Amino acid sequence: MASSSSSTTNPQEKYDVFLSFRGEDTRVSFTSHLYAALKRKQILTFIDYELNRGEEISPSLLKAIEESKLSVVVFSENYASSKWCLEELAKILECKKTKGQMVIPVFYRVDPSHVRNQVGSFADVFARHEQLLKEKMDKVQNWRAAMKEAANLSGWDSENIKSESEFVEDIGTEAIEGICLEMSESREMHLKSDAFSSMDRLRLLKFYDNFSWDDIFLMDDKDKVHLPHSGLDYLSDELRYLHWDGFPLKTLPQNFCAENIVELIFPDSKIERLWTGVQNLVHLRCIDLSGSPYLLEIPDLSKAKNIESINLKFCKSLIEVHSSIQFLNKLEVLQLSYCDNLTRLPSSIGSKVLRILDLSYCNNVRLCPAISGNSAVLRKVDLQYCSNITKFPEISGKIKYLYLQGTAIEEVPSSIEFLTALVRLYMTNCKQLSSLPTSICKLKSLEILGLSSCSKLERFPEIMEPMESLRRLELDATAIQELPSSIKHLKFLTQLKLGVTAIKELSSSIVQLKSLTHLDLGGTAIQELPSSIIYLKCLKHLDLSGTVIKKLPELPLSLAALDVNDCESLETLSRFNLSNFQELNFAKCFKLDHKELLADIQLKIQSGQIKDENFQIVLPESEIPLWFCDQTMGSSVTKQFPSNCQQLKGIAFYIVFASPTPLLFDCVNFGCKCHAKSNNGEHDYVIFMDAQPKAAVFKFHDSDHMLLWYESTRKGLFSEYSGNEVTFEFYNKIELSKMKSSDEDSSDQDDY
Repeated sequence: MASSSSSTTNPQEKYDVFLSFRGEDTRVSFTSHLYAALKRKQILTFIDYELNRGEEISPSLLKAIEESKLSVVVFSENYASSKWCLEELAKILECKKTKGQMVIPVFYRVDPSHVRNQVGSFADVFARHEQLLKEKMDKVQNWRAAMKEAANLSGWDSENIKSESEFVEDIGTEAIEGICLEMSESREMHLKSDAFSSMDRLRLLKFYDNFSWDDIFLMDDKDKVHLPHSGLDYLSDELRYLHWDGFPLKTLPQNFCAENIVELIFPDSKIERLWTGVQNLVHLRCIDLSGSPYLLEIPDLSKAKNIESINLKFCKSLIEVHSSIQFLNKLEVLQLSYCDNLTRLPSSIGSKVLRILDLSYCNNVRLCPAISGNSAVLRKVDLQYCSNITKFPEISGKIKYLYLQGTAIEEVPSSIEFLTALVRLYMTNCKQLSSLPTSICKLKSLEILGLSSCSKLERFPEIMEPMESLRRLELDATAIQELPSSIKHLKFLTQLKLGVTAIKELSSSIVQLKSLTHLDLGGTAIQELPSSIIYLKCLKHLDLSGTVIKKLPELPLSLAALDVNDCESLETLSRFNLSNFQELNFAKCFKLDHKELLADIQLKIQSGQIKDENFQIVLPESEIPLWFCDQTMGSSVTKQFPSNCQQLKGIAFYIVFASPTPLLFDCVNFGCKCHAKSNNGEHDYVIFMDAQPKAAVFKFHDSDHMLLWYESTRKGLFSEYSGNEVTFEFYNKIELSKMKSSDEDSSDQDDY
């Protein structure tokens, strides 16, 4: 019978300690006293009281070992004579290797060197095992290796203690070098002020929550580990690694010496300050106090010469960062994002190995610290939405990513040309930015230039020399009226965003952008496209939504997505080829005669000529074509599959939205949930299919619209459900609540 120190038995509950011992040696003496001591300390312990054991270790015992955080192995005179004990030991050492389980050996009235080297009585025992298990020598060798490894671990020798009672008590305190507790899977714990007072050898203390973002809304916000208001009396000066998620105290013990600390990790804590004065933190490599809303200050770190990472993001009460940070020559990462009240920073950061500086969303910071010109490894500076920063940061070196979105920067200096390693420059929503220097074309490594919503930017500079690395140029929602002819020098540009600008016509130089795949002209004043657009052989996505364009010229055969939503003036399509199209949005194009287009689509679908795996088109239409034989009202349709789905090339849906549609949102993003029934009539297969984002996300208007959705079955999606009944259920993915109730007649429902 197995027992534990918990009054309830839960097969899934994890144990703090697993006791491995030879029953005939220590069950009624040392081990029983040890178990009682652990129980008094509220340490959940697994102990096996089974007297009549078989030859093979039970699966439940193996599981108990796996579910324990720490194992105490009591080596006694006859421990190795039990194959059961040796199997336990081998499993314990396996869990140490694979799960990081801690193991503490206790040498009860045996010489540790005899256990380690398997001499004396241990040699005799293993000789008998080898004689009896000649055909299983690998098992015996595994036992030998496990015993040697365990005996080499730091543990406890009864010969060094005067009394057995003293020995038992010390095992729970002074012998402990590490404590690791996963709080998300543990019960509540109430610790006393002196909980760690006798743990002078403690080097690792880790209380952590191991959860994914999927679990975040299910978390119990009640603290799992409780401490008295008076705090902790003591923490060992030997501590190297101190990690406590949600540390519940305002400060560390006054007598705590942090000289040996390597990592100090207190995310989401209630800490206000760590300590006062200067400590000799020569071993410190990392401080993480992120998400600590009450943190008022960080200490003087002038003697933390080896610190590499400081994470203070979301410390919303922090006003000032200590000036000693500017002298930390080995600092690689400084994270201060979302420190809402941060106002004072050092004027410079002298580290030559700084890789990341993150001040994003620090609304009260007015000046970015200057960064050493010799910082050859600088990778990222993030100042986005530091809304009071007006000056371009003083940065040199090899910076790759510079994020300045939402700042009040007014101009970019010509010296930007010296940032030769810059790959991404984002200045989106910089409302005061009015111009760019021509020297920007000297950024030969630049791949992305983001200038969206810079509402005062009226002119894009001449590109005096090729920018061969530039792939994406975002100029949407700026005041730009035309592009310079030198835009042709951006020969490798793939994405050009000009939406919601005052541009009225495309420069002929645009067609020289042979690598262009995405062109956004939505919301511009453009009235026509040049016929030369057909020469953009790589163009895949074209957005003309909300323009007054009347006619579309012949478009490149490469085009896969076309958005002319809200183009009410559009009347004509020229030689429209559907070969590669995946998304077509003609919502609110009332003047467009789309009968020929629908006929062409019907031909492509029924002849199996649709190349892509799916295809969607939106049109202002209320009638369902006759070639759709299964029609129904509501949000679902049920269909009997053909007897041989291997020959099924695809499924086409024709969805009509009658206006007005009583939705909580004025747009829709379609998904489809497919229930396929098995032969016994149960729903045993569910497939989720998503419409393409451009074609199936559109605003509702005052007239009926339809979505034609084709889903290929080339991958054998339904091959095993031949002849079975299938139900397709459609839903709006961006609705966060149920539809409003409506008492209107059937004309208000969706038609399928």
